[in-house]
Amino acid sequence: QRDRETERQSDRETETLTHKRGLWRKTTTKLGMNVDQLEQTLPSVREEVQDRPVECFAISNLTGAGVDGVNPGDGGCREVQRQSREPKSDRLDEEWLDVTDQCNVAIRQLHPGQMIHGPNFTLQDAMSVIELGDPKMDIGAGSRIRIQDCPVPLLLTTDQIILVCDRLLACIVTWLESHLLPQTVFTCVYLFNLDKIDHPGLRCFCKVSIALVGLSFDAIAAAAISEDEDFIRHAFGFSLESLSEDHVKELLREGLLFINPNDTSPQGEGISSRLEFLSSFYLALLRLVRGKTQQDLRVAEAFLRVAAGNLREMGANIFPGSESQDELAPGFYPDLNKHLLPVAPPRTHKILSRKTAFQMLETWTLNLSKISRGLDVPLYGATTIVSNPSTLTSLSVLSHVARYLAQDNPSILSRSILKNWLITSQRSFLFDSSRTWERLVAMDINFSEDEPYVSESECVVKLTPLVTRLALNLCKNRGRARRRLLNFLEVWDRMVHNIVKQCQCPSRENVHRFCTRVANFVVEQHVLLGFDCELYSSGEMCSVYAFLAHLKQFDSRVTSEEHPTPLNGTRLMESTFNEGTLWLYRAMRTFFIWMEETGLLPNQSAGGAERAMTYDLRFEAIGRRTFGPPYFSYDQFTDLKRSLTYQGESAIGELLRESETLLGFAKRNFDSSMRLCREGAMFTEFHRLFTLSDANMKSCARLRRAVNEPLKRCSIEFSVHNHFPLIKLHDG
Repeated sequence: QRDRETERQSDRETETLTHKRGLWRKTTTKLGMNVDQLEQTLPSVREEVQDRPVECFAISNLTGAGVDGVNPGDGGCREVQRQSREPKSDRLDEEWLDVTDQCNVAIRQLHPGQMIHGPNFTLQDAMSVIELGDPKMDIGAGSRIRIQDCPVPLLLTTDQIILVCDRLLACIVTWLESHLLPQTVFTCVYLFNLDKIDHPGLRCFCKVSIALVGLSFDAIAAAAISEDEDFIRHAFGFSLESLSEDHVKELLREGLLFINPNDTSPQGEGISSRLEFLSSFYLALLRLVRGKTQQDLRVAEAFLRVAAGNLREMGANIFPGSESQDELAPGFYPDLNKHLLPVAPPRTHKILSRKTAFQMLETWTLNLSKISRGLDVPLYGATTIVSNPSTLTSLSVLSHVARYLAQDNPSILSRSILKNWLITSQRSFLFDSSRTWERLVAMDINFSEDEPYVSESECVVKLTPLVTRLALNLCKNRGRARRRLLNFLEVWDRMVHNIVKQCQCPSRENVHRFCTRVANFVVEQHVLLGFDCELYSSGEMCSVYAFLAHLKQFDSRVTSEEHPTPLNGTRLMESTFNEGTLWLYRAMRTFFIWMEETGLLPNQSAGGAERAMTYDLRFEAIGRRTFGPPYFSYDQFTDLKRSLTYQGESAIGELLRESETLLGFAKRNFDSSMRLCREGAMFTEFHRLFTLSDANMKSCARLRRAVNEPLKRCSIEFSVHNHFPLIKLHDG
C-alpha cells in the first residue's frame, strides 16, 4: 500500500509538469475523442460560456484555441489571464481547474461502456468506496459507546446467566463463520470486566471463551489458509491468551462448586452442562492445536465425546425456550467497538440464533472427532491404521482426506487443524513418527521396507513435496481448492516429466504409474468439486459423467497393471470401491443420455458448435496432460452417444435397461466394500452409495415398464450424495 501511494504521488507530480494541452489530449483519447473533435463540439456551448470568462479561459488554455466571441485581446479575458498569473495562497486553486463544462461536452459523445476518469483511477479501488452514513456499508456510522460507559449487570438470575452463555457461544460461532471480533465476541461487556463478575460459573465461562477464541485464532493462523477464505485474521488489539489444561480444570471445579449439586432443575443442569461443554471442547481443541503425538489425538477424542454429550443436554434444555429472547441477553452492546471497525472491510452481520449455533457446534464436534480418529482410515475389519506398512499409502491418505472434505464440508477451524496435522513434519497423524510422507510415497511406488535405497531414492525425495502440496490444496475451501487443483496439475505435469525422465531406480515404470494415478486423482477431484460448487447445469450432466467414466476406466487399468499379485484387505476394498464408482459413472451417463433423447433435459436447443465449445472449456484444460488418460474429446463423446442410440426409437427402452444393469453392478461392488469395512467413515460412504444405487435401479425399472404411460414424471436431486443424483418418480 505504501508503494502504491508513492507511485500515485509520483504520477501526480508528473501530471503537474505535463503540458495541459497534452494532458487534455490524453484524457480525450481515452474517451474516443481527439482535440479536433472536441473543438467541433464547442460551438454548441458557446452561448452558455460567453458570459463566464473563467470557463472560457479554461477551455482556451486546455484546447489551445479561442472561443468565438471572447478573444484573448478582450478586456475580460485579459483580466482573467492577469488574475491567473498572480500568486495564489490556496494550493488547490493552482492545481485544480473547473472542467465541469468540458465533462458536460464529453458526456454527449460517450457511448455505452465508456466513462470519464483521471489517469490514476481504477475500478478495483472504486469497489472499496463506501457511502458515509449508509447503515449497510458504513459500519462505523452511528453512536459509539465506550467500555467505561457501559453498565455491567451483575445481579443476574439463573435464566439470565444461561442467556449470556448461549449468546456468547453464538457470537463465537458467528465469528468463526467469517465475521469480525468487535462485532461478535467482544460485544459482551463481561469480557472486559472479568474481575467484577461475582458468579464463579459465569466468570469461568467468560475466561474459557476468551481462551477458546485465542486458541482458534492460533490454529487458523498456523494453517495459513485464511488468506484464501473470507475470514479476517485480525485480533483488533484484544487480549487472546490461552489457558493451560490445569487452569481450565480449576476454573471448572470452582464454577461447578458454586452450583448446588442437588439442583436438578433445568436451570441448574443448564449452567453445569454449558460449563462442562465449553471446558471439554476447549481441552480437546488444546490437544489438537498444541499436541504432537497420537496420544494427544486419543485424549482429544475422549474430550470431544464428553462435549457431544453435554451439547445434547444443552439442546434439550434451552431455557428460556423462546428464540426471540436471544437478543435480550444482558451485557451485550452492538455499538461497543465501532471505533475499531474502519480498519476492516465493510460488512454487516447478524448473530446466529442459539438453535443454529448449537447445530453448528454439534457438526464441528463430529468433524473434529473424525480428525482425532485419523479420519477413520479403514483396516481390514477395523477403523484405524496404526503402522501397517502394507495398507497405508500416500494416495489412500489423500483419498480419505478428499472424501472427508466432500462429505462434511468442515469449517475453517476443522480444515486448519487437519492441515496442521497432515503437513507439519513434527506431528504423526495417520502414522507413527517413523512413517513419514516419503515412506507413504515409497509404498505407492511399491518399494519394500527392506530395500535400502528407499530413503535415498531421488525420485521419492522430489515427489514428496509435491504430494504434500496436493494435501495442502485439498484443505482449502471448495472453490479455492478447485482452482488450486487446476494449477497443481500444471505444475505436476511439468515437473514430474523431468523427474521420471531422470529416474534411475529399478522401479521406474512404477514411478510412472504412480505419477499417472496422482494426475487421475487430481482431475477426478477437480471435476467432482464442480458438483460441490454447483457449477454444472442439467444439460451438462451427461458429458460430465461420460468424462468421469472415461477417467475412472483408465485409472482402473493403470491400477490393475500396478498390482498384478493378490491384493490385501484394504487395497482389495479400495479396488472394489473404485470399480463400483466406475459402474455408477457409466449408469448415470447412460441415464442422462436417455433423458436427452426423451427431451427431459433443458437447454437442448443449443447448437453443436456451442455445445462443443462448452465441453472443451470444461475439460480441455485438465484433459490434455502428459500424465493422465488420453483426452476424451467432444467428438468421442458424440460417437459414444450415437453408438448407444443407433437403433432409434427402440433404443430408448434399452438405455433404461442398460442403466438398470449398470446400477446393479455398482450395487454389488458397494455391498462387497461394506463387507470389507464394517464401520467408520468409509462404511458410511459405501452405505450411502449402495442405497443410492439400489433406489436408482428400482426407479429405472419402473420407468422402463411405464415408458408409454404419461402418468409418471421423473426428476433428479442431490439429496443422498453430493456427486450422484437420486432419481425420483412423481405421479402427474
